[in-house]
Amino acid sequence: DMEAGVPSMLLLKPQVLLIGSLPHVQQYEVVEPLQLPILGILRELSSDAAVHPEIVRYHLGLRDHNFTLHLLRNRYLVGSDYTETYTLANGTEVTERPKEEKHCFYQGHVEGHHNSSASISTCDGIRGFFQIGSTIHLIEPLVQGRYGSNQERQGNAQERYSNAQGKHAVYRERHFKKKLSLCGVPRATLRRELETKMATVNMPLSWVPGSIPKDTHYVELYVVVEHTEFKKYGNLWNIRNRVKEVVNQIDRFYQLLNFRVVLIGLEIWDKGNKAAITKDIQSSLNNFLKWREYDLIMKKKHDNAQLITALDFGRGVGLARLGSMCTLGSGGVNQDYDSHPFGLATSIAHEMGHNLGMDHDENIKGCRCEVSKMQGGCVMQSMGVDNAYPKQFSSCSKDNLQKFLRGTIFQANCLTNFPDLEQNKGEPVCGNKFVERGEECDCGLPWECLNLCCNPVNCRLAPGADCVEGECCQQCHFTEAGELCRDAQDVCDLAEYCNGRQAKCPENVYKENGTPCWEGYCYNGACPTYKQQCEALWGTGSRVSDDKCFWFGLPRGCTLADYPAKRGFNKCGDLYCSRASTSPPSRALCTFILGGKRCDLAVTQIKSHNPFKIVATGTKCGEQMVCYHKRCQGLSVYGSEDCSSQCHNHGVCNHKRECHCEPGWAPPYCQSQQFGFKTEILSPG
Repeated sequence: DMEAGVPSMLLLKPQVLLIGSLPHVQQYEVVEPLQLPILGILRELSSDAAVHPEIVRYHLGLRDHNFTLHLLRNRYLVGSDYTETYTLANGTEVTERPKEEKHCFYQGHVEGHHNSSASISTCDGIRGFFQIGSTIHLIEPLVQGRYGSNQERQGNAQERYSNAQGKHAVYRERHFKKKLSLCGVPRATLRRELETKMATVNMPLSWVPGSIPKDTHYVELYVVVEHTEFKKYGNLWNIRNRVKEVVNQIDRFYQLLNFRVVLIGLEIWDKGNKAAITKDIQSSLNNFLKWREYDLIMKKKHDNAQLITALDFGRGVGLARLGSMCTLGSGGVNQDYDSHPFGLATSIAHEMGHNLGMDHDENIKGCRCEVSKMQGGCVMQSMGVDNAYPKQFSSCSKDNLQKFLRGTIFQANCLTNFPDLEQNKGEPVCGNKFVERGEECDCGLPWECLNLCCNPVNCRLAPGADCVEGECCQQCHFTEAGELCRDAQDVCDLAEYCNGRQAKCPENVYKENGTPCWEGYCYNGACPTYKQQCEALWGTGSRVSDDKCFWFGLPRGCTLADYPAKRGFNKCGDLYCSRASTSPPSRALCTFILGGKRCDLAVTQIKSHNPFKIVATGTKCGEQMVCYHKRCQGLSVYGSEDCSSQCHNHGVCNHKRECHCEPGWAPPYCQSQQFGFKTEILSPG
């Protein structure tokens, strides 16, 4: 019998329960996964569809339960400009875009279980996890010579895929021997560097605590594999697959927050480290972020960088700079402490959470986690438990994230651009929940589609429907043109309106860079000022130091007795503040007095000359002057000042130097009137 191009199979009984055969598992069951037919789906036409199809189903027969995994290939996993950097045998470093082939990393659910999810790799056997409620099962192949082999995998993709059929171990998370994990960020640092900033963010009255962002955000991630990690896994093939398994799981975590994590670069330090990485987790983070600032950022555009090492950091398994996403400090260091990739994925998700402004759950009064600590708890708890992995984000993590995205002090505007995804490659497949060329919609397979606006059989709009979903789509029809779909969030933001022709709200844009705001000038949606930054760093009442302080640089080994070295006036480099008298003492503080004026500088750690905070780009440093590339420059660095003159008095320039037209006026230059718009809306906010 043939159906959908896949032979049907008899379901086999599970193998015996084994105890102790796998060194990292207390007990497990042996199963042989069976690939099942896909019902009601159009066949793929691409040549490698049989190797890594868009949709795949596997039956797992355990002693007490039968599970069917329904999996979709994760097309958000890698960006179309994904690159790999490594060293050839002759010592030459190369950066290349791997040849186009479908990857083998999937996400999905367990059929018949509404509250379920799965993250699976089929590259070399079936490896990953599936979750039902708060219960996690892990699966891995039992065939020898997989992860940890020092020989590069040979053979074509078809041969590797055939290994998916065979004996596998399935076990519950409580039977996995995992290391007790602890985040390396101390309570005092969180209080000093994050909580004071969060206190400065004012949320709108319409904000609902515990909610997640309405708009999808995207983290373009760059992963660096440190030399000891490379030696641990032995070859590039093993490293590639482990990193992608980990990112696949991180992405699944962040989907809970309406985020997607897209891998856009992998760098493998196979011949030695480019930054000093030691068992000292704090110095390793500092050195990695310094390398990122002066080397990586120049070569590859990305939002966040995470380093993976096999070095033992001691009690802490990860460390990250707080509230630093979209800045020079956007990154973290992580110890790969478990044989299963779930542990590393949890660590990176946690440290990335710190980059996104999330505090430890234990530090926030009234913080709620829907999963008990014994069942794994939530991602941002400071310490994991030894028999379970975290399952959710807590209410306070969601609140911190919302404040981070809204707070102008954080400048988190690199997360709104939709990355160019690998999903654009290959033939379209109706039923995979991706709208591809030739499709008008895709709500999944017929039995799982819940959207009345889409026909799941042919992925076309239902009769009479104009749209399926979006801020400007209501009951299958476009919202009236001129309807507000995204209000201005603050003084530097612009409101967006439905245009009557598209289901999505137009791209979120901001007022033109250099537009006056409060005590400064707008920059990419923020209004950065010295006072704002000093209060976020040291607390309410703090202010920028006297100009005398900005003539000096601190010597190595700063102490209260040290006298600074004169270096030339620069008010756009290190951020000198005058702390409020109520500011708590800090272990990361250098202070000196010049002419009776107090100069306070936050540093990464005591006896360090590494400044913690530099003046934010776009900060007003004089009349018609802003900080740009660490120098005080004229507003002309943003472009000509008459940009809005091209908008014919019916719009203003946005931060991309494009006309943002009033409702009823058509882009690109707002000179022709459009009809059918709501007339009561006269101008953008």
